[in-house]
Amino acid sequence: MDRYLSPILFSADFKADKRMTQRSYQLRTAKVVGFKEDWLQEAIAEDPEVVLGPCREAGLIPPQEEWRFWGREVGLGDAGGLSIDVLLLSESGRIGIVETKLAYNPQARREVVVQTLEYAIHLPSMAIGALPAIPEGQDHKAFVDPETVQSKLEAGDFLLIIAGDQLDPRAIKLSKELLRRHMVHGWDLALVEVAVFQEPGKSGRGLLVPHMSAAVAVEERQVFHVQIDENRTRVSVERMPGAVSVNRGKWDEESFFTAVAGAAPRLRGFVEELKRFREIYSGITFEFGRAKDGSLILKKNGSNILEFYPGGGGYIRFRPNNEAGEDNFANAFGEEMGKAY
Repeated sequence: MDRYLSPILFSADFKADKRMTQRSYQLRTAKVVGFKEDWLQEAIAEDPEVVLGPCREAGLIPPQEEWRFWGREVGLGDAGGLSIDVLLLSESGRIGIVETKLAYNPQARREVVVQTLEYAIHLPSMAIGALPAIPEGQDHKAFVDPETVQSKLEAGDFLLIIAGDQLDPRAIKLSKELLRRHMVHGWDLALVEVAVFQEPGKSGRGLLVPHMSAAVAVEERQVFHVQIDENRTRVSVERMPGAVSVNRGKWDEESFFTAVAGAAPRLRGFVEELKRFREIYSGITFEFGRAKDGSLILKKNGSNILEFYPGGGGYIRFRPNNEAGEDNFANAFGEEMGKAY
């Protein structure tokens, strides 16, 4: 069943004795409130979670994966003067292509899907040096290794996002049809509707409520080899190296390990080492995230120590601090050993 957003948002006072709720914001079109596309682009540049939050909830990207703004109005060289509205970059090197189209823009309907796919087709031909400088990390070094980004660029490992205030259902249907024609690419397409709410009688301030209108995921699963001889034709099927089965439901230990069993040998070996680690040391437990290709969270005494993501060739991430700002390693191993880690 499709999910529908109420045109009214209510404020609430959970401690009041009477009239605990009241109508506070009403759904408006971008045109009515003077909400421009360049404003939306700037909002995404300032905080990419405007469009990435729904993608996390939909399982298109790992829940804790860090993304950075990479560039605005990024030209695609000789590709007919095309430029990408907003370019994003993840810590794994995956590239986010964001196209913004508001309802009053005549291209906001079906053309926007074709335009976004055109960006994805042309971008792999770009050299990393022709794109904006890679954002800096906390240590003033590149947020992601340039070689990793270049390999993702050439592989076409993209998250495509169309963001607007009122997305056309026909665009959703068209996106599914077009992506089926490009199944050799590892693209995911998210249609993120950014609903605009305004307080009655007031202008200038409002609420943006991003939510997923539709998502289309296309995975590389198998390669068919066709050999035509003089007297017969032979067809063989090969699983893509490193491919992991997608689980759209909740990951658990059984489903995760089953999926990783079909991954590249080095990824399988790493997971086997983690399992052995759990058997040897007390206090080690596993949890499983909601990432599209699965994720394993290794905990020691309840503290998050390591996260493993088998998708995108496989990568790991450490969590030095928890959400309360406490030192995960000190909580897991004690102050002295935690400092060593």
